[in-house]
Amino acid sequence: MPMTWTYKLIKTLFKMTSGAFYATIELRGEENIPKPGEACILCFNHGNGLADPKLIIRATPRMVRFCAKDTLWKIPIMGTFIANSGAVPVYRRRDHKGKNTKELNAIMFKNVYDALGRGEMIGIAPEGVSRFLPFMAEPLKTGPARMALAAVELHMEKDENYQIKLLPTCITFTHREKFRSDVVLIYSDPIIVDKTWINNPKRFPTHEDAVKELTRLLGASMKASTINCPDWETTQVALTAARIHRPLGTKISLGDYVLHLRSWVEFLKPPSNGVDDAGNAIIEYDKIAPDVKYLREKLIEYQTFLNSKKIKDDRVRKIEFQGRMPRWVIFLRMIQTGMLAFVLFICALPGLVVWTPSWFLIRRAERNLLAKGPRWNDSVAEMKMLYGFLSTIALFVLSGIFVNWKALLLPIVLWFTIRFYEDGIAAARDFYSLYKLLFLYDTTMEKMRSMRKECVALVTKMSLKSVEIKRNKSADNAIDSWTERDENIPWYDPYWFDMPWTKFLINFIMRRQKKDWNEVLRFNDHNTMNYVE
Repeated sequence: MPMTWTYKLIKTLFKMTSGAFYATIELRGEENIPKPGEACILCFNHGNGLADPKLIIRATPRMVRFCAKDTLWKIPIMGTFIANSGAVPVYRRRDHKGKNTKELNAIMFKNVYDALGRGEMIGIAPEGVSRFLPFMAEPLKTGPARMALAAVELHMEKDENYQIKLLPTCITFTHREKFRSDVVLIYSDPIIVDKTWINNPKRFPTHEDAVKELTRLLGASMKASTINCPDWETTQVALTAARIHRPLGTKISLGDYVLHLRSWVEFLKPPSNGVDDAGNAIIEYDKIAPDVKYLREKLIEYQTFLNSKKIKDDRVRKIEFQGRMPRWVIFLRMIQTGMLAFVLFICALPGLVVWTPSWFLIRRAERNLLAKGPRWNDSVAEMKMLYGFLSTIALFVLSGIFVNWKALLLPIVLWFTIRFYEDGIAAARDFYSLYKLLFLYDTTMEKMRSMRKECVALVTKMSLKSVEIKRNKSADNAIDSWTERDENIPWYDPYWFDMPWTKFLINFIMRRQKKDWNEVLRFNDHNTMNYVE
């Protein structure tokens, strides 16, 4: 099925909405995407509602026909987009209690097999449902494996060498539901399903054995490229460890950062024994190794103390090498950052005034959505993108009616509003951090330094024990190159002074230079978030 003009339009709209909502969208493994004409089943982790397929449609050069629950077709506006995107409806028993969905799904499977026979790309979430949890569903649904094996067996009659590629695709968000957060999308090595998987009793005694093995390989590949943790606490502990191991300001790509954070999650996470009937991980905390348990306790103690004083780890790190910054220097920097924040907010004010009605609408919709219960948490991002897009269109139309041709400037105004507001929030955050640092007692700072010193020693020791952490050479090299300069860090950031002005202007217009991949448009830090499970 060639890419239709409707799909191209949808793809363009998704590029606009996701590109405005997420500050950085990094793609990895694009060379693993099968070429046009090669049958493929794209399998992705599903933790952010309709935002997940939006990102896949945006990033994947081929047309992806998603298998999605039929209830999505009933959503106003969004259902129209889904219906015209080439998606295939799946009729789940849980959505049609008391009804026979077997015949309807038989038609669905036939459509999928026909599409694969034509060399098209099918998209499906093996988890079966979107889940706002720190771990993937376990075990994965066997649907993708069954589809692939059935399609190969069916089309082998015409072509003995027919094969299907299962493409594990992993989406990892820094803050999945937060405006101007970041996301990395990784296409892993495809799993080739061919005649060796069919009627091969030596390799697979039964058909079910082939299904189980293919599902196992798919799950292992997907978990290897994303963060999969049994509880939220471990993700926060791993984040603290990664920040100590990879200090703020280390030049590292988002993809490398995600893999680096993942390696710490894998090292620090407690063993789990499947999931219970409610879908929650069964965590065996009593089986945590003593040295890992001790490291977890020290990291939690250190981060909790930092949170209570509103101080970031980077402040303590710099003090360790430089000594405490004189209070008069802190005061001057407060004046500098405060004035910068004020000027940036003034520059952003016209756009903020225009955007205020939309902001209130989105905030109200978010509160109403979350009030329905935790299971709706995965729909926040898609709701924000939809409401933001519709409100922007409404503003554009109204501006065109009342302001005429000047309405063409509205997208530019809104974009620079985002840019000025981002920088303004960052400056305000720095001002607040300096304010807390100004009134910090020397005894308190000494306690932080002592706690951090112990954490650094433990993190360094444990990183040498973990094969997976040591495997991330890009992060380690970046750390080494940065720590060599730690003793002579000036109180100003040399990066901005050394950067060519042409590059500075381009970066300033396109996006702000984040020193922390967990930085978003809000005052509270990632490690203080209260997730609802």
